[in-house]
Amino acid sequence: MNRDGIWVGQGQAISTEGEVTGDLVKSRTAGFWITGLMSPFIIGGVGALAYDMAKAQRAFEATGDDKDLRSVTVKRWGLPYQAKRVAGSLDAGAIAARAEAGLRLGFVPEGVRFLTAAVDIQSNRFEILVRGWGINGESWVIDDRVMTADPATSPSDWDKLLLSLEGAAYPLADGSGRSMRVLALGYDSGGQDGVTLQAYGAWRRSRKRRGARHVGKFDGRDGWTVLPLKGASSLNAASLVVTYPDSQRKDRMLMRVARCRSASSTRTASRTTFQHSFRSASRGRGTCISPALFWLPNPLTRSSSSSLPSSAARMVDGKRQRRQPAMSGSI
Repeated sequence: MNRDGIWVGQGQAISTEGEVTGDLVKSRTAGFWITGLMSPFIIGGVGALAYDMAKAQRAFEATGDDKDLRSVTVKRWGLPYQAKRVAGSLDAGAIAARAEAGLRLGFVPEGVRFLTAAVDIQSNRFEILVRGWGINGESWVIDDRVMTADPATSPSDWDKLLLSLEGAAYPLADGSGRSMRVLALGYDSGGQDGVTLQAYGAWRRSRKRRGARHVGKFDGRDGWTVLPLKGASSLNAASLVVTYPDSQRKDRMLMRVARCRSASSTRTASRTTFQHSFRSASRGRGTCISPALFWLPNPLTRSSSSSLPSSAARMVDGKRQRRQPAMSGSI
């Protein structure tokens, strides 16, 4: 197979007869995708690959756990894995198609009471989502952007990120010239080696310059304007738990937040920051957070739709609403 195979570049396609069509996309970077089928070192050959895949698929159908299926697809076959859709899930493209033409990125529409920012950490960038929140948890996408960075090794990139959000303000859409500042922000503190250390250091520097401020206690936990977030392993605990890993060093504070079922990191951070800020804005009066409408501007950028939770959403009377995410954590 390797001897008789044909390389097909980006922008090209190959027919079942082996005819390559399309124009090759020009690039200064040479990259090659070699799947498990092309490896000469597979024990048991192609038959073993097929057997492992069939076994993993049967296990998924029987248990609903795709751990083995994901592992076989990525590690044995060398193919990208896409999680199986569950009943009631929504397609990101379908959601993007329902974006509101009257809403614009970068502007705060009527109904927004406060803003929060959430940051997902990738190997070479920060993905930032700013959301506006209204009554009963109704929310709008205000900003969605990517900042090129080296999260694992660059303190300056982290400082640039937090400084840009700590002082961020967005103009109101009413044309009054007024603007609204970001009330609170949360960012992922997990990832490749070095990310957690950099995330903690960035928080300590933010606290030193009073970007991260303690604003009291809400529902029995400390409230902060900046929250480093980390997923927990359990799904049956409180929605947010604030922990201090080193109790002897109060300057080394970490806000640990639990993992949400079937949700992206950006979305988890966004919803958790909202919960924290909503209680803060209501001054701890225990205001109920109910399912609410979620408004998208048009045109909609890539990560706004792709970071939306599919299995945590439902459609009621033609309107998109949310279930309260189940999260957990520990002190």
